[in-house]
Amino acid sequence: MSSYACVYLSDGRPICSFRNGVDQLFFILFTREDWIELEGPEAVRLAAWKRGPYEDDEVRVTGFRTHVGALRDRLDVLGVPGWSVALELERLASERVEFLVDFRQTRATILDVEDAQEVAFLTGLTWDRWLEDLRRGLAAGQRVERWGQREPFGSASWLMSFWDDHDSRYQLRAVLEALPPDEEITLDLDDLLEGGWLEPSVDPRDHARELVAYTSQGGLAPIVLTEGRFDVEVPWYSAALT
Repeated sequence: MSSYACVYLSDGRPICSFRNGVDQLFFILFTREDWIELEGPEAVRLAAWKRGPYEDDEVRVTGFRTHVGALRDRLDVLGVPGWSVALELERLASERVEFLVDFRQTRATILDVEDAQEVAFLTGLTWDRWLEDLRRGLAAGQRVERWGQREPFGSASWLMSFWDDHDSRYQLRAVLEALPPDEEITLDLDDLLEGGWLEPSVDPRDHARELVAYTSQGGLAPIVLTEGRFDVEVPWYSAALT
């Protein structure tokens, strides 16, 4: 049976989800100090989809919570700054236009109304315009993740569908840029814990160590995060294990 980890806005709208696990590069955005265990009304507010036939006090949210500003800083350090996401968004929009036009030309047909509308929107689309439209959709209470549903053109979930097949960290960073720095973001792992996909003692540092080991064995240079000048002088393999 599948289990899911979900990332929520403070009002409970899911940003993205992971099936039967969490990407390591995403996981290490959180620290042990961010750990939360919620039950009752606060848990229901975030994870109303879990209610089903259960009572409110049986809904749990277990995982990590931190603020938008902290996640932005951590993504900067991990190589996903806002400017990089902006460039990637414009590239994705350009590729989508090229695909739609080439597809129709190959079939010797004209663009239908929906395709023509999408091409008109995407042609010359800038990051600032995309971000403004996303902010407007979020403020209107529109959903962010589609959950398999067809999204209305121009809605927040339609705008976020650009990132469907992309690195989940880019997907998260795109949303973070549209939110105030004090907005709370929650990574809910309770379903994964219940399903046996994660150990109850889960710690992001464990995943960081696994990632360092993997990149080293694969011949890639490890990324070492330090907090001061002394840490820089400590061998990377020692820092990774602390």
